[in-house]
Amino acid sequence: MLKRTGAIALACSAVLVAGMFAKTAYAADPVPPTPPTPTPTPTPDATPDTGPTSVLNEYGLNKMGVGKFLSDNNVKIGGYVEGSYTYNFRGPRNEINEGRVFDFEHNAARLNQLALQAVRTVDVPKDAKDGKFDIGFGLDMQYGSDARLIHANGLNGYGSATHPINQFDLTQAYLDFVIPVGNGLDIRVGKFVTLFGNETIAPIATVTGSSGNALYSHSYNFGFGIPFTHTGVLATYAFTDKLTVTAGFTRGWEQATNDNNGSIDGLASIVYTFTDELKLTGNISVGPQRAHNSSDYRYVFEALVAYTPKKSPLAFAVDGLFGSEQHASLTGKTAYWYGVTGYAGYTICDAATLNGRVEWFRDDGGSRLGISANFYEATLGVTYKPFYKDKIGQNFQIRPEVRFDYADKNAFGGGNHKTQVTAAVDAIFAL
Repeated sequence: MLKRTGAIALACSAVLVAGMFAKTAYAADPVPPTPPTPTPTPTPDATPDTGPTSVLNEYGLNKMGVGKFLSDNNVKIGGYVEGSYTYNFRGPRNEINEGRVFDFEHNAARLNQLALQAVRTVDVPKDAKDGKFDIGFGLDMQYGSDARLIHANGLNGYGSATHPINQFDLTQAYLDFVIPVGNGLDIRVGKFVTLFGNETIAPIATVTGSSGNALYSHSYNFGFGIPFTHTGVLATYAFTDKLTVTAGFTRGWEQATNDNNGSIDGLASIVYTFTDELKLTGNISVGPQRAHNSSDYRYVFEALVAYTPKKSPLAFAVDGLFGSEQHASLTGKTAYWYGVTGYAGYTICDAATLNGRVEWFRDDGGSRLGISANFYEATLGVTYKPFYKDKIGQNFQIRPEVRFDYADKNAFGGGNHKTQVTAAVDAIFAL
């Protein structure tokens, strides 16, 4: 089977190479962020005729005799491993790619994430119809070089974001409580990933609700404009099959067992599904976020539109962001940050998708990137599955990309240049 797959993959690669030199940069797999109530999905190995085989489930849990018990109790297990390499064509002396999140190290190969997730999903509409109280949970853990950069306050036992390079992070740990009132109310309590953004910490879709990313590198919006995680309480209610509202309180951005200022913040999201092809998401976060400061408020607003036309190889998304924070600029005045990120994706063949992203991000006051400037980036990449017909091989994908960054001030190369060009590739295997 792998021989036949290799022939198909080779033919697809020829199309792929031609697509890489096309004048129009298409992008991604853009999927809007899901509401915090995860939608029940089958386990990766539950549909052997059409889906990939989960190594964790088929060759691990099922062989141990616990697979049926987990399935009967609607518990799903998932995981993945991701490694990468990034190269900066300028060869910066400081070995740093400025303006980056997880790929900030030049000429470096990294084990980004070795992740394991467990979830018991709750079917809120069904529980409401049956008048049933229900409890679910989500647990998301990872080890690798990305973990050192996303620690929440109180859960960082390392004390450093540089050493060791590979660290452990408890990314999510929450409980879901379903109250059968009206259409069903879901109360989430614990630590969870943010509602913001078209991009996620996890590079691929996971059982705990991540939509994944189409590109390896991340936007300025994701890295500097929005939070990674929260710890608190959220309530989600679907007023209709089109309108879902989530609202609650958290300890703040990247706060967990400790709180840097003792104040809470408000977090809310509205998701409106116009059709199966068009969805609009609005997010808001309000509250004091800086350490030992409960008086200066940070406000962030986001509008995200995702359009995935049926019977088309194209998909699009546009993410607009506006943020402000009192007395946070380099001069002590109110800081502002805002921008627009556009995504598009074009499916070349079953094995490959051409992905692209263009972005403008303004750091007005230097509170986000340390310099008051306009930042622009354009990224072109490919998601390539060389063994997409194999039951296990289709869990593997590689994502090469080329990225160009520009700032209207010297923000790159140690503050000596306005531009930066990098190439990167990551490889992912879904467990």
